[in-house]
Parts: sequence; structure tokens; C-alpha cells
Amino acid sequence: MAEILTTLGYTQDPECRDTARRVTELLQSWAPAGSPPKLEACDYRGMSPIVLRDLRFYSLCAHHLLPFFGSCDVVHRPEGVIAGLGYFPKVLQHFSHRTQVQERLCEQVGLHLHESLGGSFLVRMRARHLCMEMRGTGNGAEVETFFTRGPHSKDLMDYLR
Repeated sequence: MAEILTTLGYTQDPECRDTARRVTELLQSWAPAGSPPKLEACDYRGMSPIVLRDLRFYSLCAHHLLPFFGSCDVVHRPEGVIAGLGYFPKVLQHFSHRTQVQERLCEQVGLHLHESLGGSFLVRMRARHLCMEMRGTGNGAEVETFFTRGPHSKDLMDYLR
């Protein structure tokens, strides 16, 4: 990191004296964690979907090491088992707290939830990408990705309108 800053000419700026160390520590804190959170499920006999809206996430673009961030909506139609509501943001944080691309992040979260709980799932992520906003035209857009799985997953989109 110090070499990169030197190459870019930042060594003369007194504010950048500890930047290499700070950036290295930040990137180390975003290294992939161990296992996903432990599921504590309980039986559930209802058929009503469970909707979680606007779960916030932050990640680093795997291509540019710049942040992308936004919100995630999860719709789960259980088939016998539900999780505590805190499980969903923990899963999201586990997979977003590493270098990522949004498409893969959405799929990883959705697959993990579906494999853990079964039933039908819809995961929608909306995010701003600083690598897109800061480069090129400087024009940003919200990027939206989806993951669906399960026999009733196509019906779950109505819950996000």
C-alpha cells in the first residue's frame, strides 16, 4: 500500500503519513470471515410470507476495491421452519463483508437462506457503486439484482411492490 501511495505521489501530503497502515487495516477487517451465522430455527405451520425490507449492507467492489452499498429485501414463504429475524442481517453481513460483486452477493445470500430454511425465497438488492460513480462519466445509477428459489418464489414479487 505504501508503494502505491508513493507511485501516486501522495508521500508529500502530511495527512497521508499513516494512510498505508490505515488502508491495510481496513482491508484486513474486510477479509472473509469464518462460517456463516448459526441458524436457530423453530417450527412454523403458517403459510404467510415474511418480508424484511431495507436491510442495509456495505461491501467492497472486487474489481476496484471501492465501496458499494445499499439495501436488501428478503421475502420468505416458509414451509415448516422459520428463523429468528436477526439471522437475516447476520447472513447479509457475513457475505457482504469481503470483496464482492453485487450479482454474486445476492446469489450467495439467497442460496444460503434457501439451503438453511427451505421454502421459497426472493432476495432483491439495490446498491450504489462508487466504482461506477467515480469513474468514466461520473454518472451513477442504482443497480438492482434478484435471486429467487423455491416453488412459490415467482409469487413473492408482489410483496415488494
